[in-house]
Amino acid sequence: MIRLHNNKTIQLLMSVIFVTSLSLSFASVVKSKEVVADSIVARNRQAPSKSFARKLLKAPALVLGVPVYAVKGMTYGVIYVGTESPLSHLLNFGRPAGLFYPIVGYSSNKGLSGGVGLRFRNLWTDDDRMKIKWYYSTHSYQRYKIKYSGDNYWGDNSSLQVVGSYHKRPREDFYGIGNESKETDEVNFTLEHFEIMARPGWNLNDNLSLGLELGYTSRNVYDGEDEASLRSLDSIQVRFGLLEEHFSKSSFISIGGRIEINRVDHPGRPSQGGMVSLLTRYNKGLETSSNIDYYYTRLEMAGYLNLFNNRILAARIMVQSIDMLDDDLVLPFYLMSGLGGLDNLRGYDSYRFIDKDAGFYSLEYRYPLWHILDAFLFLDGGHVFDDLSDDFTFAGWHSDYGVGLRLFNTDGVTFRMQTAFSRERTNFYLELGADW
Repeated sequence: MIRLHNNKTIQLLMSVIFVTSLSLSFASVVKSKEVVADSIVARNRQAPSKSFARKLLKAPALVLGVPVYAVKGMTYGVIYVGTESPLSHLLNFGRPAGLFYPIVGYSSNKGLSGGVGLRFRNLWTDDDRMKIKWYYSTHSYQRYKIKYSGDNYWGDNSSLQVVGSYHKRPREDFYGIGNESKETDEVNFTLEHFEIMARPGWNLNDNLSLGLELGYTSRNVYDGEDEASLRSLDSIQVRFGLLEEHFSKSSFISIGGRIEINRVDHPGRPSQGGMVSLLTRYNKGLETSSNIDYYYTRLEMAGYLNLFNNRILAARIMVQSIDMLDDDLVLPFYLMSGLGGLDNLRGYDSYRFIDKDAGFYSLEYRYPLWHILDAFLFLDGGHVFDDLSDDFTFAGWHSDYGVGLRLFNTDGVTFRMQTAFSRERTNFYLELGADW
């Protein structure tokens, strides 16, 4: 495995990528390009006859080509399932979404997970939508989620989304607070999370929308369940020199707002355009965590450029900040900004890097293999900061790279498989029916 080191060359490369990604994101929002349609020409050729000697000389190439054939076989198998097999009617690859769909996933922390999802439409208003999903994993990870979305509740161009979720993660990793945390300091804890959030919104025009965020959240941490790692909260506190407040239970109400400019041509499978989203929330602690009083701000930008024949260059940038109203108070570590895992630094474990603020970028090159199947290459970079505005630097960014496949139905991504490589580890992710 190729290992990436934090030398000046890598830092310069990441600086160029970060600036390029930022430029692409803004340029994509300002101006969209026309979609270039694919044209596929089938050619049938008569294979020339080969002598026995030629076949014998070709044997070493066949042996070296085994990994390529394996990838091709997997790809063709996925295409067959998605377009021809009886299972395709359950999975809905390339078809309108059905009532039931399976939930299957894999990652190093949760292990192999399985569950079921349900989709409903037209419950209370025309074309409203409800999704319910549940899964359980071999490492006792569990998640339950219900999401309702409807339009035109307060007149034209209004919307409402209500989300309720509960998850328990008994093998989450923790390495300490700060960007310089060490892989050798890995410990283990259990995270329990409950949240209900209402999001009324208004579309001011085709590209601009505003929304409110109103919700309640409760979180708690316990001793971890991975016996191969230090997992007692008392021992973890002593090891990292943290305070009891870093591990205290929290419950709080949130109120905030969101503004989004979205010029993406297709929400589920974008090929051109861009998006800029700004979310800010005020979070006020309740009961025993009444001293928790902070602002959460998240700026996210994405841009998509159709290079040619639907070969897409996608860029994403995220900046996240947490500001305490009283700097003398301590925020529980699990409420801080975190990088690592499926949502950002895919080559690192979840919660690998934690601090108050975080910056992240990602570049992807997406290549269509079939009308419902894309392959992609990606490069991620991320950094956490105690205070981003005071401490920002292009030095010390953590990076990873990898490859993956995505399958689509009419609602968007329905299957995703990817492998990510970093200087610390190789992570494999599998999701079937996991994308909302």
